[in-house]
Amino acid sequence: MAKLTNKEYCATGGNECPFCGSENLGGQDFYHGSGIIWQDIICRSCDKEWTDVYKLSGYEAGAAKIHE
Repeated sequence: MAKLTNKEYCATGGNECPFCGSENLGGQDFYHGSGIIWQDIICRSCDKEWTDVYKLSGYEAGAAKIHE
């Protein structure tokens, strides 16, 4: 399978390797700063590595909740 574009990767919800399409992924610790969070990801099928980037998009008022 060809490498996915950023748009295509985001459309998978980050649940597929952008290099081989496998869902056998592992994530490392999160790092944050200036409204951005980074997480190093590895594909356990093809051994490729990349970094997911999460951007702050807002907040929800009320008590803090952990979403399942």
